[in-house]
Amino acid sequence: AVAEMTGRRSRVVRCAAGKAGQSVLRYESRETLTGVGLSSASSAVDSLNIRERRAFMDGEKKVAIISDAASTGISLHADLGAANQRRRVHLTFELAWSADKAVQQLGRSHRSNQSSAPVYRLLTTNLGGERRFAAAVAKRLQSLGALTKGDRRAASGSDLTEFNLDTTYGRAALRHMYTAICRGEIFTGVSFSELDTDGGADESASFAAWNKSMQGCLESMGLVQNIAAGGVVKDKEATDVSRFLNRILGLKVREQNQIFSYFVACLGKAIGAAKKDGTYSEGVTDIQASSISLACEPRHVFTEAQRPSTAVTTLTVVNVDRGVAWEEAMKRFERCNGDQDGFYMSKREQKGKRLYLLAVQKERSPHLMFVTRPNTGSSQFEEDKVDVVQRYLSASPEDVEAGWREQYERTLDHCIHSDCKSGSTCRVGCRISRVGLLSGGIISLWSALETTMNRYIGKLDLSKGEKSLRVVRVQLDDGRRLIGLRYPEELVPMVVEYFLRDTVQSRFASVQAPAPTSGGAPLPSQASTSAAL
Repeated sequence: AVAEMTGRRSRVVRCAAGKAGQSVLRYESRETLTGVGLSSASSAVDSLNIRERRAFMDGEKKVAIISDAASTGISLHADLGAANQRRRVHLTFELAWSADKAVQQLGRSHRSNQSSAPVYRLLTTNLGGERRFAAAVAKRLQSLGALTKGDRRAASGSDLTEFNLDTTYGRAALRHMYTAICRGEIFTGVSFSELDTDGGADESASFAAWNKSMQGCLESMGLVQNIAAGGVVKDKEATDVSRFLNRILGLKVREQNQIFSYFVACLGKAIGAAKKDGTYSEGVTDIQASSISLACEPRHVFTEAQRPSTAVTTLTVVNVDRGVAWEEAMKRFERCNGDQDGFYMSKREQKGKRLYLLAVQKERSPHLMFVTRPNTGSSQFEEDKVDVVQRYLSASPEDVEAGWREQYERTLDHCIHSDCKSGSTCRVGCRISRVGLLSGGIISLWSALETTMNRYIGKLDLSKGEKSLRVVRVQLDDGRRLIGLRYPEELVPMVVEYFLRDTVQSRFASVQAPAPTSGGAPLPSQASTSAAL
């Protein structure tokens, strides 16, 4: 049985009737079906909804359907005081126009004093225009998580970044896409074959026709007038993602999907370029590794540069073991199902040794592969399948096992090079990496940390992830969780020198500054200040 909480008074019911036993549809009043008969129509509907809610909370009906008209003030959570304490699975078939309204609807099944939290399922179609509603809800849920828990994923329990298109990268991609369409070009890095097009034998002719169709879409959306005469999108609208998602709702379905797929492709290239440069900001990121432990006891730093009233800054150094043992590699290999998924060995030998990796094709991107190595684990960036095939040979697990184990053990505390001239100072390809985390009072030090990083970034052998200030989170092997600003341990003394030098220079400038005079004599306040110095 289904509990219905809506604003309608009647509904269509399928009944068995007729000599042939065929079912017929009959329009009946909900009041008649439930035995409720009240003089006031609104009172009857309200009473029906209350009875239906009680039946659901008592466990008489296992499924409840609720509409926006009857959602105000109704609680359907797994209340500890109710008979039905089963975990709720909340399915949203139609996202609301307003993000706040959608969050309010989700709150019907998520309240205090509940035995378990609900599972949300937001259903959307592949229609480009519908992503406007998903983007609004995703952005709102991420904001709630950031405000209440300090984590964008806390409000939803999952990462909704792919649905939130109104970001720095989304706005930049939209601007470049508009420019490319108006100029009759294709976005840098985007292949015409990747887009949702009608296709054709002549790719250049197909692109010209397709781009002209995209120009027509921009004109239909009211974003630009007469592109043929040199018209361009205005600056205030070039980065307005919300307006773009709203305007494509007025296009035909085919045109919606085409221009939206183009935007998604441009966004993917913009994010990929930022990740490759090490400038992609993901907020609080998790450091994933097979083992993470403390390298030494945490210690206070920058005490010379901070005032006694400010919060202390703590430096915590952890050892991150990125390696993947052979047993774990085999577990990942058994889950592979792609044609070219599997183990690979390098074609060339380095000092008599080969390099090994496990490559898995990325879903929905046949030209990209996720790569796992025995010494550095899973790569943060996807690699092009063509590059993998050019440098590596496909191999069976039997041919790879011995080499994989040897490379895993050899790089425990040594670089990947067999005979390295740099000795212990070289950490390229080493399994164990030291990661410094700054926590506590760091906001007031941000400028100094960033200036020092930029000054010495060329002198240190830093990875792409270490060349930018980033807040990270780690979980130690003993279960403890740490969060802080990732910062190279070697730069901490340089930051102290920066503070001391800046303090000395500021004091020297104060002493050398001439005191203002009035009629040849120092002002009283200025004279007393000079005397104090």
